Amino acid sequence: MSYFPTFLYRYGYDDIAYDYLMQLPKNPRCAYPEVSYGWMEALVEGYLGLNPEASTHSVSTLLRSLGEDNAEVRNVPVWNGYLTLRHDGHCQSTLFNQTGVSFDWLAKFYGHFDKALVDGKECPVEYATDKLGKEFSVVKVHLPNGTKSIIKVF
Repeated sequence: MSYFPTFLYRYGYDDIAYDYLMQLPKNPRCAYPEVSYGWMEALVEGYLGLNPEASTHSVSTLLRSLGEDNAEVRNVPVWNGYLTLRHDGHCQSTLFNQTGVSFDWLAKFYGHFDKALVDGKECPVEYATDKLGKEFSVVKVHLPNGTKSIIKVF
């Protein structure tokens, strides 16, 4: 059960994944390390959608919240440093790169958005679908080491 939320998020079952995520701390086996590791993985990779890809030097993000939540995770170890990610609802994300390398950030947002602003400047939006056919908008920006970028869609 420890890894159910991660797998459910990975395959697009966000509402069920969230329910399992909230049940993990109540699990009788919650004192075992696998439960806390599974919970953290599901929270960061699943709920917050933070996925670094070393082979492509890219990071993708996608908030999988059920509501209009704000969520933030700081100092996530990635490559030779850290990432800090903040989602302000489903329409704005901020990523701070302290990894020691530059990469492409693929900021994903559920829904079809026509416009995107990257640090206040208009940027193109692409579209894709997840494994269940839910559409999302994608904004791609290059993020050098030591910089922060804010992407807002509308």
